[in-house]
Amino acid sequence: LDQGKLHGDFNIKKTAIDFKTEITMGKDDNASKGFSSGEIIYAKGFNIKFDSDHFDLSNIKHLAGLKLEGAGAVHGSTTGNSAAATFEMLLDTQNVFFENFSLGNVSGILEYDKGIMNFSNLNGKINNSTYQGQVVVDLNQKHIKSQIEIPRFEINELLSVVSRRFIMPVEVSGLGRAKINVDGPFQLGKLSYQLNAQMSHGSVVSEPFDILDIKLESNSGEMHIEKLQMTKNQSLLNMTGISHPDGQIDLKIIGNSLPLEESENVRKLGSQISGMLDVETLLKGFILNPDVHVSGKIYDLSVEEQEFTDSQFQLTINQEQIKGDVELFGNQVKSTFQLPISEKTPFALKIQANQWNYTTLATLIGGGKLLNDYQSSLTGDLDLHADSGGLWKSTGRGTIENLLLQRGQLKLQNPQPMKLVMNHGLI
Repeated sequence: LDQGKLHGDFNIKKTAIDFKTEITMGKDDNASKGFSSGEIIYAKGFNIKFDSDHFDLSNIKHLAGLKLEGAGAVHGSTTGNSAAATFEMLLDTQNVFFENFSLGNVSGILEYDKGIMNFSNLNGKINNSTYQGQVVVDLNQKHIKSQIEIPRFEINELLSVVSRRFIMPVEVSGLGRAKINVDGPFQLGKLSYQLNAQMSHGSVVSEPFDILDIKLESNSGEMHIEKLQMTKNQSLLNMTGISHPDGQIDLKIIGNSLPLEESENVRKLGSQISGMLDVETLLKGFILNPDVHVSGKIYDLSVEEQEFTDSQFQLTINQEQIKGDVELFGNQVKSTFQLPISEKTPFALKIQANQWNYTTLATLIGGGKLLNDYQSSLTGDLDLHADSGGLWKSTGRGTIENLLLQRGQLKLQNPQPMKLVMNHGLI
């Protein structure tokens, strides 16, 4: 404790001292207040009781280097002598943070003896999510061991535990339950743990799922995904991979035969779309900004009862650029591109169209029903590039050999090829 005040009565005798005092620790709004009474016997030691309806954990500045925040009621006692001491206390605290991990409201029994802190009958609550368990902290060896059971959690509330360290980059929701066993040093990157969790009736980036089953195991910070499987009706997504203590990850997500008509994001387009999707996603690099590689195939595609041939795509995203190539509708459209994210990354865009029914673009803005009313075709190519500055500083040329748009007897078509020339952004 940095500072404190005592106000009370002391009774000094030949063999002992007994006292009853009011205690104030800290200052201003964070001051902890309580009462203490006890007896100190010179030849044997001390026995002290203490009670506080408001004890601010931030008033404890040094506890084996551990950082604590939160406040609440504390009632307990301590016994010992000049050589050693033990204590036991009942805790009922709110808004607790341990090493920048949010634990919510926590109650339980805390015991200390010979450098070992034991949290037993631990009960916690983070909004509507609850957990219980036991935590043993060896301050001598700087080692922690715990068994936690979470009978009910909401994923957004559970993610708030790590909100000071990590923000989930995508929207997630769902209800679940979990069990966690932890054993290792205070350093997060060197912990060994096992996590088993099951979630239901949730969503990831607005895509709902039925069940999400997770099994993770870490050995001294080397985390392996034993199982991570998401199911929706008959569809399956599987993730495998590893995370290293230095924050480097190597993950793979695979989904096969995923029906497009079951996708909420596809339904939002407002068109009648069906088909199948095979997709593979690789994430590699530092966990907060990994390189992402996505490849896939769309087949058996139907839009407003019009059938289309297969499409394939590959996409790579990193801190510098978005790079990829696509082949749409049986090679009606081929494209390779390099789109800069940083200012110094080159830009490149190549497109080849061969009798492309470009009114399919209407499906992206809810106009899929117009496909049956219009006939369209586009044949041409485009080749643009720039060392920096992106599209608006690019140089290149494009040609439209044939452009057709027809509705009934109305027809729009170019009589001869059209050319486009761009020089450093000027057309």
